[in-house]
Amino acid sequence: MPLNWNAQKVKDFDKIDTEGVRGVMDAIIWLSMPVGISEITEKNYRQFHKRLDIMQKLAGGGFLSGGYKDDKGKEHRRTMPITLAHVKRFIGLKTNVTKYTVAQFMKNQADCMKRDLMRRDED
Repeated sequence: MPLNWNAQKVKDFDKIDTEGVRGVMDAIIWLSMPVGISEITEKNYRQFHKRLDIMQKLAGGGFLSGGYKDDKGKEHRRTMPITLAHVKRFIGLKTNVTKYTVAQFMKNQADCMKRDLMRRDED
């Protein structure tokens, strides 16, 4: 099933590109699949972020990446977390992802961690 999204109800959606948060929105859309919440609302944006924060901590860093060049022109990359303010900015965003209860979400995270650890043991 393709991932579909709708941002028509996101406040000031037409300003997303000028605010420089298009990449944040794209990340939130894709991450809504493992988060298991299909719509960000005033009531659930904190829960969305809590789940996202768990995933970021388990992954060992943030899901946003950025870069800069130093004085010598060398590029450096770094990851940054998606914050509660980022998620709040996208209240009104809807996707067609499968919804997970807290228990289902936690089981999925445990299963992912287990698979990751098993792969490391094979190396």
